[in-house]
Amino acid sequence: MINARTNASQLAARFRRRAEKLGGALKEGLRNVVVQVDRYQVENLRGSNAAESGDYPVPSRTGHLLGTHFWDVKSETLAVVGNTAEYAVDIHEGLGSSAPHGRRPFLDDAAEATDAVEIMAVEVRKEVLV
Repeated sequence: MINARTNASQLAARFRRRAEKLGGALKEGLRNVVVQVDRYQVENLRGSNAAESGDYPVPSRTGHLLGTHFWDVKSETLAVVGNTAEYAVDIHEGLGSSAPHGRRPFLDDAAEATDAVEIMAVEVRKEVLV
């Protein structure tokens, strides 16, 4: 009979602790992602009357479009970034009175400018791989 010594129970306990932290790390990482997307949205919207037609920043008369941006983390796997201005879709998609200026997809561009995978990885490494 072989008398073997292992640290299997210690390893199992370590992985259980990491798994317990994963949900919180995912939610925090997702929060960091949507905050960054929202920052880029604001950057795209922050404008003046001098902005070129169809370009960024979106020209602003009242600041209403900029003031109606939002983000919300619903769970560790669902978050929303958006804009509630009644004309936000028209500007984003180049519809209605915004048609002559073309699409200015400020939310799509904000999402594409955000490195969501890296932001999530940083949070997961910080919380789970300790």
